[in-house]
Amino acid sequence: MISNGPHLQIGEVLAGEPRQRILNAATQVFTQKGLRGARTREIARLAGVNVASIHYYFGTKERLYERIIRPIFTVVVDGLKGASRSSADPRRCIEAVVDAYFDLLREHPELPRLMMWELVDGGVALEKVIKPMLKEEEILVSERLRQVFQKGQKMGMFKPHNPSQAVISLVALCVFPFFAGRLINTFFPGQALDAEFMAERRSHVKDLLISGLALHSETSS
Repeated sequence: MISNGPHLQIGEVLAGEPRQRILNAATQVFTQKGLRGARTREIARLAGVNVASIHYYFGTKERLYERIIRPIFTVVVDGLKGASRSSADPRRCIEAVVDAYFDLLREHPELPRLMMWELVDGGVALEKVIKPMLKEEEILVSERLRQVFQKGQKMGMFKPHNPSQAVISLVALCVFPFFAGRLINTFFPGQALDAEFMAERRSHVKDLLISGLALHSETSS
């Protein structure tokens, strides 16, 4: 089943030394409520520490949030960059990127929920935390993906299109089922959002992107 976010048991949250307990608790609270909705008092209570301990180890709530999301986004950025360089064939690169994105979202179930909260909050943390982190990269992963779609056009594989639109579509098509499980069940009652569904979704996204952009040699009369 698709998770709506990490739900650690009390014993798991309280395992380890105080710093790790705070990180465990913060991951859960930020995932459930986002940066704006999270309260340090709630994080402290869940971690079994006082609020002063959070300030001691991490300073502000914003810095604690950065400590949670930076490693996750680093893994995602590195994974997508690697996939985008995996083949000289743009179509194979797109397939590799879709596979990598699905794998990363499955391995980090907190990521889709954090992304959802960023959308709800207007991307406040995105500007302050994630954007500076991405600027540290030699090239933005979004730009690298744009180059893959551009290459496909230059090689005559893809019809003329705005590569930025293609990148946005790729991200949206991949991430939606991971944070919209309940919505999908509302529109399609009884739909099992299991491994089989996600494998089918993965293939569907690849086909939709590659076939939809394909430059067909036949011209309509």
